[in-house]
Amino acid sequence: MRNEIRRLAEQYQFFHWYLAFPDVFRTADNTEEAGNKQTGWVGEFDVVLGNPPWERVNLEDRQFFADIRPDIAGMQTSRRKIKIKELAETDPQLYNDYQEAQRSTSAIIAFCHSSGMYPHLNQARLNTYILFTELNASICSNDGNCGMIVPSGIATNNVSCVLFNHIFNAHRLASLYDFENREGIFGSVHRSYRFCLLTISGHGYVRETTDFVFLAHKIDDLSEASRHFGLSTDDLQLLSPITGLCPAFRSKRDRDIILQIYRSAMPFIIQKENKTDWTKSDFLIMFRSESSSHLYRTPEELEADYPISFGSQNLIVRGDCYLPIWEAKLMHQFDHRYATYGGVNPEDRVDGKPREVSSIEKLHA
Repeated sequence: MRNEIRRLAEQYQFFHWYLAFPDVFRTADNTEEAGNKQTGWVGEFDVVLGNPPWERVNLEDRQFFADIRPDIAGMQTSRRKIKIKELAETDPQLYNDYQEAQRSTSAIIAFCHSSGMYPHLNQARLNTYILFTELNASICSNDGNCGMIVPSGIATNNVSCVLFNHIFNAHRLASLYDFENREGIFGSVHRSYRFCLLTISGHGYVRETTDFVFLAHKIDDLSEASRHFGLSTDDLQLLSPITGLCPAFRSKRDRDIILQIYRSAMPFIIQKENKTDWTKSDFLIMFRSESSSHLYRTPEELEADYPISFGSQNLIVRGDCYLPIWEAKLMHQFDHRYATYGGVNPEDRVDGKPREVSSIEKLHA
């Protein structure tokens, strides 16, 4: 049993804050109250700084097979799943390695959800930056601060909405400065990727508003006063009543305009709570890219030419009519900043610099 415990400790890299930092953390005894009621700790760090990893915890089939079986990694989702099942007969060793990798990541995910260390996880799909954000906030003392470089999805993606709401509604979010990596601040990260400088204060602070900057490209952009805007808990409840996620305004003026609109015409969910008649309608999701991919066909699979233009309504192949599938990211009718990589030189493509689509092009699209 001791040998197995040592093996598991080495495999999973167990870490205990009490043991690693006995001069900082200790458990509260019967005569004192824990400073952190979630953990039962007395004492935390006054300063926490970090650039944690941004890695998916869940096992991604494409990533697992990318090097050893690129043919499987390149398949569509539904076909890849069939091919993986066939490995049990065609390549048992690889199939066992895949099963073990799945079991290992499932164990880590189960621990994160059930251990009590991360009470604000809201989805089974995890990313390490979300875990580190909650951990850093929990080891920060009442009068301390923690600063991190994490993906901007901490404030804008549904996978982290419960954690973001917890921090924001506790008035602990001091600032969030969002950057698009267009200038290559991180050389090995894609130029369109967005990250942020996140500052969280201890429980001893009470902040009425949080300072935000979105879509900066370089550090000097933070010195532009017009880019900074504040949001209170009431503002966010009005702007994002369902998820509580943060809207990405480009400037203080954009925030002022949108707030004025929302105060004049309440969001649908608030209208529903007020028993507005239209809210009796039903909504339905018909297709999801992952689970419906087996229904899709590419022109190559149909041995047909691509439609002449994106305006084409359908594709007729051997008497069958195929309709185009449009994803939300392709909808641009109301986007005055709509851009494309069509006709862009290779250097600008690598740098993540699309060209803005002209009004004439939009009319003919």
